[in-house]
Order: sequence, then C-alpha cells, then structure tokens
Amino acid sequence: VTDPMDLLRRGRLYFASRDATIASDELTISDSDLASINRLEIVREKLSQPAYFVEKPTNAEQVNVPSRKSTPFDLDEHRSATVQAQAMIYNDPQTFPEVFLRHYEVGEVLGDGRFSAVFECRDKATGIQLALKIIDKARCKGYEYLIENELSILRRVKHPNIIKLVEEFQNELKYFLVLEYVSNGDLLTAVNTMNKYSEHDVALMLSQIASALKYLHSLDIVHRDVKLDNILMTNYPDQSVTLKLADFGLALCLSDQTPIVAAHGDNLCGTPMYMAPEVIQNRDYRVENDMWSLGVIAFTLLSGMAPFKGENDEDILANVINTTIDYGLLPKISSECRDALTMMLEQDPKRRINASELLQHPWIKRVIQKQTEPINDAQSPRRKKGTPRKQPMLTFSSVDHSRPMQGSSVGGLQSDVDEF
Repeated sequence: VTDPMDLLRRGRLYFASRDATIASDELTISDSDLASINRLEIVREKLSQPAYFVEKPTNAEQVNVPSRKSTPFDLDEHRSATVQAQAMIYNDPQTFPEVFLRHYEVGEVLGDGRFSAVFECRDKATGIQLALKIIDKARCKGYEYLIENELSILRRVKHPNIIKLVEEFQNELKYFLVLEYVSNGDLLTAVNTMNKYSEHDVALMLSQIASALKYLHSLDIVHRDVKLDNILMTNYPDQSVTLKLADFGLALCLSDQTPIVAAHGDNLCGTPMYMAPEVIQNRDYRVENDMWSLGVIAFTLLSGMAPFKGENDEDILANVINTTIDYGLLPKISSECRDALTMMLEQDPKRRINASELLQHPWIKRVIQKQTEPINDAQSPRRKKGTPRKQPMLTFSSVDHSRPMQGSSVGGLQSDVDEF
C-alpha cells in the first residue's frame, strides 16, 4: 500500500473527495482541479467525508484508483497528511519575500483553511515565538475586499484582549501576516474539555471580551463572528489567563450611521449558534449583534451546552428566532448573573445591553473588584500582601461533562480563512 506521507515528501500526493464524480473504478477530475498549483493541488470539497489519496497525474483528466471498497486510504487516518500537504503549498521558501526571511524563521504548521495556512514563526533577533498566517491570493479571488478589510482593521486596533498584528508582508502571490502567538488554544476546546465554569470565572472572562468589544465598538467596528473558537487563551507564569479576540475576516468598519444591511445588502454571515435574531431576519443592525453573541458564550460557559439546538444550520437559525431560551438549563446562579444574561440575550437590539454597560453591570463589577483575591488558593501562587495581579485569574474550576457543543460557520470568508 502506498504511503501518503511518502507521496507528500515526493510532492506527488493528489487528494480528492469521494463526493467527486466516480464512474466504475475511475475518479473523474476536472481540468480546473488540475490547474493553478505547480507542485501540488489538493481538491478539498468536504473534509469531513472519507477521501481518496492518489498520486498526482502528470497530464491527465482521469486517474485510475481502487474501487470504494478496496481503497486503502481514509481521511480520518490521514488527516495530518492532508494538513501537511496543504502546508507545502504555502510554506515554500521560494515564494517568501526576502525581507521576511531575513527576520523570521518558519516552523510547524498550526492549522489550515481553504485560503490560508498558519505556521509557528520565530523572530530571529529576539527569539520570540509568533504565528505566521499565509494567505494565497489566487485562492481568495473574489474575496479580496474581505482580506483587505481584515488587514485594515488589524492595522488599526491595539488592545490587550485583541490579537495583535506584528508585521505584514506581501508579494504578487501571497500575504504574510506575522501575528502574536497565543499558546493555550481557544475557548471552544476548553469548553469541550472542562465543559462548565463557575459564575465567578465566567464574569472574569466576559469582562475581558466585553472590554475588547467596547474598544472595537468605540471605533465603529463590528466583529460579526464573536464565538468560543475565536477567543484565544494565553497563560502567564503567575497562572493568570488573558483572552484574545481573533479572526476579523467578517468584521466591518462602519464609516457612518448607516446600518449594515442598508449599506451592504444581505449580510447573513457568522456562525448560526451565535447569530442575533436581527441578523438572521436580515434587519438593519450595527454593533448590537456582537453582544448577543457574547450572551450565547456566557450561557454556554455557565451551562456547558448551547442555548439553541438543531439538526442543521437551518434548524438552529429557526430556533434562535422562535425558541424561548430555557434558563432552567443553567446551574444555580445569582440574580445579578441572570439579569446580565437576559440583557445580552434580549431579542430587541435597541434594548440589548452594550459592552460599556455590561462592564458597569453589578455582576461584572462585583467580580472585578474581587480580582485580587485568589480564585483557588490551592492553585494560585502566593503573593505578598497588597501586590496587585497583572490579569484576573481563571482556574476553570467547575467540571461537568455534558454533551459538547458543536458549531458551524456560514457566509463568506470566516470558514475559509480562520485566524487560527
């Protein structure tokens, strides 16, 4: 049986979904699938489906492969091979700007998407670890305006709870974004591991993300895809945790008072589980939908499950509009916590709490005022009396393994160009 990693090393791996047209024992591949990449082309129609791994044809439209029953390769077994293959397309030193290579060293692949791949990156002068996002211009044809929009926002923003753009390069083939490296993954992974958190910890987490949103909204920037997997976590030696809002692929800068739908037309975009009713119903909105998304995050962190369920995206979107939130799913929480939740998950965007108001809410203020107190003495380093902590500590102490929430993305660039 041919080893796909050996094919990778020789630049001869060709990947095709089983959803491709199959005639008898032949896998039919279109001309467009064979074009554009000289070294390697990966056809990625549905990565969740089983797939064939076959040698890349030289000049052919059809490739003979084993029948479905006898094919030796399966996507689940060789997903890492696919990621490495995708990485080979982006991480080709011959396509890097010379000035970039003078200052940075590229490491292992961290993740990939349809238009981009993210790698470990090291500053040669300082040794500081960073992340490098490489966006292929040919692959994002038709979405250039979203790439430029994301870049313009990243250049503009500077906040401790927002992922930082360190430096950028580009040539005729690719964009190279050097980003702050966040070491501890995202909140979705944490939720699926720990599942449910204390009211105290959730308030601390929300205070950080609300601070980021207050800053963005003051600049008339709406994120439009605030969700658990776009919130990254980094740890410090004193066990404190800082959350960072990432992925500005769907963000918009509102240049005037015109609502988004009126200015940009139909903008159903984001992730169904987190989308506000006004977005789903294609009503005019501005920054208020970010606060609804934050409310969904708060509910999920407290309960270990999403407030809205469905068999597919359409069901979820319908339930957001038609279903009354079951607050009985929550553990015993304070009246202040419940009040903040209901104000974030207010159907009417005009009555929904904003980020600045949330930071002044009694629930958040009460917890922030106690942030110099250890959340868990057994896990906290001893500090001298009166020494302030640099960041609120999060220990994620309450564990309850309920069914992990699964989310999916719709609309435009988000699912194709993930920050991480």
